Amino acid sequence: MSRIVCFALFFAFFAGIDVSAQVVNRKLGAQNFSGEIVVNQSAEAVWKVLTDMQEISKIMGYDYKGALQFSKPGDRTELTVWGDAGAYVLIYIKPAAELRYMWEPENASYLCQARWRLTAEGKTTRVKFEDRYTESGPQSQDDIAAQVKGYNEALARLKAICEGT
Repeated sequence: MSRIVCFALFFAFFAGIDVSAQVVNRKLGAQNFSGEIVVNQSAEAVWKVLTDMQEISKIMGYDYKGALQFSKPGDRTELTVWGDAGAYVLIYIKPAAELRYMWEPENASYLCQARWRLTAEGKTTRVKFEDRYTESGPQSQDDIAAQVKGYNEALARLKAICEGT
């Protein structure tokens, strides 16, 4: 045995570190919802809506609890999403082009990331949305269909809010 391994074991023993701990792998189920819509507004106008937590909460059906504007990674607010309380955290920002949010439920039963990408197309903006999450349990086809419907309705609300209709 090398001197480094012997030293590490000796140190671990006297420091009271349990060197018998084992990491295991447990497979998780996951979902990936994505869609897009063209909004008759500039990317900057759509951006303003997507970074305003009151507006994004209306669009996505979240129960909004806190901060108004998100402008830098680490900005966060408390929300209730799908009946779960937790933190919504901005993790990536490229102004007028891309936002990524991480949803962290208090019960830590799943992981979730939402991604919004904007592409200016003349006087319109193509908005691409993706929501990826690990499942906290198996989902029925009816549950998945309801989520698809909800996301399509959310994109329609985004378009209506941005276009003032």
